[in-house]
Amino acid sequence: MEFAKMRNLLLQLQETDYRNFVKALVSIETNCTDEEKLDSMYEKFMKDDSANLLNAAFTEITY
Repeated sequence: MEFAKMRNLLLQLQETDYRNFVKALVSIETNCTDEEKLDSMYEKFMKDDSANLLNAAFTEITY
């Protein structure tokens, strides 16, 4: 799949169901499949305005 198509698909998923989008990404990165734990992680993520889904190393890159 081309980059642009993948990006558009991810944007669509994010806009459609942000909660499950975040939970799916966290699940992939942590290998956690426990929905209750993922719900808890999502709630903590949403309460922390400084939390990022990306590693800080990516956010420091200059474009």
